[in-house]
Amino acid sequence: MRPSIQAEQAKAKAAKASAWKNAVPVPGKLTGVAPGTALQFDLYDPSLTIEVLFGNTLSGASLLEAILSWYLDAELDVPWFTEGETGGPGTRNVIRSPLSRDLQECTVARYVERIKEEGLSQIVAGEAIFRWRTADKQFPLLAGGFNHRAEALYRCAADFGENENVRDALKRGLRKVKVLHWGTPDAIFSKVVSLLNQFHHGSGCNHWDLLAEAIAEFSCARVHVTGLPALKLEAAWRAECCVTRLNTYNPKYPQAYADFISSKSSSGEFNGWFKQQNPYLNVLSLAHNLQQLEIYDDLLAWSNAHVDYLDPTYNAQQCVGQMHALTVMLMGSQKKFVERPVLKMMVLEALKACASNSVSSISQSIGLIVTCTCAALFHCVHALLC
Repeated sequence: MRPSIQAEQAKAKAAKASAWKNAVPVPGKLTGVAPGTALQFDLYDPSLTIEVLFGNTLSGASLLEAILSWYLDAELDVPWFTEGETGGPGTRNVIRSPLSRDLQECTVARYVERIKEEGLSQIVAGEAIFRWRTADKQFPLLAGGFNHRAEALYRCAADFGENENVRDALKRGLRKVKVLHWGTPDAIFSKVVSLLNQFHHGSGCNHWDLLAEAIAEFSCARVHVTGLPALKLEAAWRAECCVTRLNTYNPKYPQAYADFISSKSSSGEFNGWFKQQNPYLNVLSLAHNLQQLEIYDDLLAWSNAHVDYLDPTYNAQQCVGQMHALTVMLMGSQKKFVERPVLKMMVLEALKACASNSVSSISQSIGLIVTCTCAALFHCVHALLC
C-alpha cells in the first residue's frame, strides 16, 4: 500500500474518531435564562426532556445544579420514620422511586455492614435529592439517590435496632434533603438519579446501564414504568430515520448514523458512555441477543441478587465487552447444533459466571470465556439429566 493511501486512511480514521468526540453545541429552552424568570411554556410538562430544556451544553455537576435551580421545591430535614400511634416508629418516610434502578442485594448487604460498624454519614454518602410524590407534599418521599443506603438502614432498624451506630443514624435522620417539585417531569428526575449515581463507584455505571442506554426497548419493568423507551439511543435513531427518510441504501447512512449517535450520546439527555462507535455497536448487539434468547430479565434479576458491584475489580465496560464476546461465540458455534432451550441455558449460565468474575487482562479474559463455556455446558447437561 502506498504511503499516500495510508495517510489518507489514517486521516479519515482520525476524522471519524473526532466526530464522536466533538458534538455541535445545541442550546435548550432554559439556556441562558435566569432561574425565576417568567416562561412561555409549562415547566412541569411531562413530555419535557433534558435536551429540550438544556440542550447539550451542560453535563455532570453543572447540569445537576441547573436542574435544581429550576425544580427545587424545598430543603428540609427528613426523619427516617413517621411517629407511630403508640409513640414508636411508624411507616417509612423514604421509598424507592420507580425511576431508580432495582435494588442490588450485594450492595445493600455491604451497606448494612458499614452502617453497623461505622454508622451512616451523609458527607460520605453524598447529597440526598428526593421528589414529592403528590401535590399535597406528604411523606413518604421518592428517593433519587440514596436508595441502597436507605434500604440498608431500614433493614438495620428491623434486624439490628440495638446497635449503637444504627440508633444514632435513626435518631439523626437525613439533614437538608433537597426535595424536587412533585410535577418534575420523569425525564428530568431520571437524569438526576443518573447524575447522582455517577458520583459513586457502587451506584455508578454498570453493564445494565450501558445496555439500557443503547437499546430501544426491552421487557425490563423499570423502563416500562418510566415511559421513556423513546429516549434510548437506538430508538432515537429510528425516529430520526423516520423523519429524514434515511435508510441503509443511502451511501451517507453509515456516517450519518455515527454522527447522530455521537451527538446524542454526548448530550445531557444521555450519559456520554459511548465515546466511540464500536463499543456502542457491541453493547447494542449484546442487548439484542439477550432479547432474542429471552434471557434479559432472568439475567438482570440474577445480577441484582448476586453480583457485587462494589467489588473493586468490577468494570462495566470490560464486563459488557466480555459478555458480548462470549455471547457471540456461543451463539455462533452452538446455534446450529443444540436446541433453543439448551442454547438459552448455556448462554445464561455463561453470562452469570462472566458478570460475577470481572477481570482485566486478556489472558484472564480468554480463560474466563473457556471456563464460562464449560460451566454452561455442565449446567445444561446436569439440568437435562435431572
